[in-house]
Amino acid sequence: MDLILSPALRRSYGSGFAENGAANLAMRDNIAALQWVKEHIHSFGGDPNKVTVLGGSSGSVAISLLYLNPEFDLFRSAIMSSGSQNSPPMGPTGTTWEDAYQYLLQITKCITPQQDTTPFECLRSLPADILLEAQFALKTDPRWSTSFIFGPSIDGDLIPKSPYELLEEGKFAKIPFIAGNVKDEGTVFTAPTVNASSLFAVLNAIEPIDPSLMLLDELQGAYPDDPSLGSPFDTGDETFGLDPTYKRAAAIFGDVAFQAPRRHFLWAAKRYGLKDTWTYQFEQISPDRPAYLGVSHATDVPYFFGTARPGVGDPHYLQFNHTEQDHELSDTVIDYWINFIFHTDPNPISSNEEECLVEWPRYNIAEESRNMLKLKFGEVEVISDDYREDAMDLIYGNYKQFNWKRETIESD
Repeated sequence: MDLILSPALRRSYGSGFAENGAANLAMRDNIAALQWVKEHIHSFGGDPNKVTVLGGSSGSVAISLLYLNPEFDLFRSAIMSSGSQNSPPMGPTGTTWEDAYQYLLQITKCITPQQDTTPFECLRSLPADILLEAQFALKTDPRWSTSFIFGPSIDGDLIPKSPYELLEEGKFAKIPFIAGNVKDEGTVFTAPTVNASSLFAVLNAIEPIDPSLMLLDELQGAYPDDPSLGSPFDTGDETFGLDPTYKRAAAIFGDVAFQAPRRHFLWAAKRYGLKDTWTYQFEQISPDRPAYLGVSHATDVPYFFGTARPGVGDPHYLQFNHTEQDHELSDTVIDYWINFIFHTDPNPISSNEEECLVEWPRYNIAEESRNMLKLKFGEVEVISDDYREDAMDLIYGNYKQFNWKRETIESD
């Protein structure tokens, strides 16, 4: 069975959430859904020992976080597109975004509730429309509009400490997985108005503690001011009428939030004996997208679900004019996915399929075999997952400044 997890992660930060054990509620919903499937799937002709989960973007992050329980056994395999444990910046529930929580109490008039209740219970009792209105107010406030105040948090339970450290220590479930990215993850998150003076605006906005000036200087060296090296990648000196800084900023954000976390998860898996892992990079230019976005975040999803074909389209992703080439690539991707769902291996086991699908080797951290499948019409082939390696090593050599925020007890 293929279970699609909800992409919503819900609000997870604030002293009230910590004090009431209410952090990471969407993760708990996902676990409850998977428990229901395990208990009832036989009624639908399914096998509780053969469940595969698939998620994209925050759905992929949600799945990857379930791996942080080494004993997790509610699915036997997973497909994760554009999101890993360290994609969202993360810190302790009760302290990291407390300012936003206090503002939420203020705008809902729960900052001073009635004498017989607490601010958090006041929030719980609010009508859904009032709570939703307050959420929109938070997300449109410039202080938090590009932040992860609604993301997962280190709650001491489902996420006991920094996901980076848990992966480094091998404290995760050894469940087979496919993890991949689109080629230009950062473009859709980068403002087209960015210029040299606002190069790190997005990074500084999402991080409760700004990365150090020294590290930002090192990042500028790792991602040179050269449009031919920026994202959309492989577009030469073309700047699409934008400031050249746009391509530089998009490259940095895409690697910090998506590419480097995926690679780190794969490396940790291999170091701790999980052999059944595969990775891909989706490189098909999708229709109906501005050229400056390249192969942008989430544009691979219609190909997974068979809507990337003429006459079908996908309103959610604003893609309508797919071609027969898109259709053919979509069928190829679906074949890999179905093989993996049935056999925990994306490669065919039937000789009838061998001529149709390129062999997709398992991932290996050895330099000569970091096998990655390139997904592009007419160019489905194995490439090496070693692009921008020095730059991504810099990111993960400084993990306490990227995608990791204040531990409960500060330490060096």
